Amino acid sequence: MKVCPKCGVPNEDSMNFCSSCRTVLGLSQTQQDEKVQTRKGVLEAFKSVGSSKVMLAIVILFVAIMVFSIIELKNFDSYVNAQFSQSQFGNSQLERQAFKAGAVIGLVIAALPVILMFLGFFLFYASSTKATDSINTGGLSLLRGLSIFYLVIGCIMALAGLALLKNIAYFIGIEIGAVLLIVYCAKLSGTLKSMIFSATTFTPMVEISMFVIVMNYVFAGLASISLIKNFSIPNLFGIVIFILFSVVLTMLKNRIEQIQFRKSFNTFQQKVQPTYVVMEEQSTSGAQPLYKPVLPNIQQEVDSDSTES
Repeated sequence: MKVCPKCGVPNEDSMNFCSSCRTVLGLSQTQQDEKVQTRKGVLEAFKSVGSSKVMLAIVILFVAIMVFSIIELKNFDSYVNAQFSQSQFGNSQLERQAFKAGAVIGLVIAALPVILMFLGFFLFYASSTKATDSINTGGLSLLRGLSIFYLVIGCIMALAGLALLKNIAYFIGIEIGAVLLIVYCAKLSGTLKSMIFSATTFTPMVEISMFVIVMNYVFAGLASISLIKNFSIPNLFGIVIFILFSVVLTMLKNRIEQIQFRKSFNTFQQKVQPTYVVMEEQSTSGAQPLYKPVLPNIQQEVDSDSTES
């Protein structure tokens, strides 16, 4: 029950305003306890998923990708020289150095997103393992920034594909890939934004896109096909990361949905919980009075809540 702080009239927990003086009512003790339990549940969901073995495996795989990529750099000079020989450049030393500088810049541009992804997952994992009552969302924000970056890349791809309009096959292929990338990155950005909001406010309002979860498996399957022809350990680890990322999102989605269901069930249980009033008649033995349950009028409460709000 909510007791009005102004007139002292008791009100039902579902009431937002006093039925007598219309004073705004705060949360009842039951609602305060539920809010605390919901906060703990959301915090536990993020920390358990963020510190899970699956998340640790993703971090380790990113480290392995960077280590193997560094090892492969020992053949970088020979690879650049071979590409330079097949190019249309001349054989002057200046042109060779310019070609190599361009290859180094391209390598850095390709490696930077991988490093940022590693930092994003690592920061989320490290924050989840700390014994604190909060979650550092810096890693999630970094991952969301990368999703927006690739969203822009997808838009550029879609525009660049217009140059191949004369070749319908290439045009359709590029446009389909660009649209999939745009939709995927947009959904991923929305999912990460929802996760950041939930982890910051401790509310079970996470909206994890099933499209992102399914497409991660699709991307992993397509990459596995290309891996048959051009096997590479970093690419293999990248495929596993796609799969594990879907597992992490599914784990978090299930935990948050459990919290939402428990919260909805408790609210419904409070609305249908009967109260008992003493009947005037005495029991047959005459020793104890009889009680009868009185169920609340749920529809009436819903109408009154909508009117008051």
